[in-house]
Amino acid sequence: MKIIITGHTKGLGLHIYNHFVNQGHEVIGLSRATGYDLTTDIDKVIDFVKNSNCDYFFNNAYADVQQAVLIKELAKHTMVITSGSMGANGYSLYKIQNPYFINKYKIEMVHIDIKRNNPLPMLLLKMGYLENYSDKDPIMYEEVLRAIDFWFTNTRVSLIEFGNINYDKNIKPNNPQHVDMNIDDVINNKNLENKL
Repeated sequence: MKIIITGHTKGLGLHIYNHFVNQGHEVIGLSRATGYDLTTDIDKVIDFVKNSNCDYFFNNAYADVQQAVLIKELAKHTMVITSGSMGANGYSLYKIQNPYFINKYKIEMVHIDIKRNNPLPMLLLKMGYLENYSDKDPIMYEEVLRAIDFWFTNTRVSLIEFGNINYDKNIKPNNPQHVDMNIDDVINNKNLENKL
């Protein structure tokens, strides 16, 4: 399998990168360290991914609206997995003034809009606090890797939530062609057919 990932030099991206390298897959990292800065080289990233014939693109690095642009541009060319945020739920006045939450909300809305008619499977990982970044009951990287491995065999799932922060569930995508799951369903190995 050929996999391309943005933001592969630290944190979750580094763990995803190493996970798939250790499984023997061809993994290509795109970041400032490899000459691909999402804030200035978005067209270069898009062209590289489109011409790479990769099986999966991990849209991991946060760079303002660039993650949403990558979903729009690449979802019809390869299967896209995007790092989202539980912070996109419960769109409060505080979050409206916070660029991070605004952009994560845009990512989720773009994902929901495109997945409706997209010929290829896509996954949005909605995470809260990650290990190494918080002491507030963080999500362990192994949980995220388990969810990704689960998705490879259950691509009808289009969203997996990691519920380690309190949030409003007012914004919930609903599409009969796609299934949304939370991490507890994945960990407890729930049968996908029970969700349909």
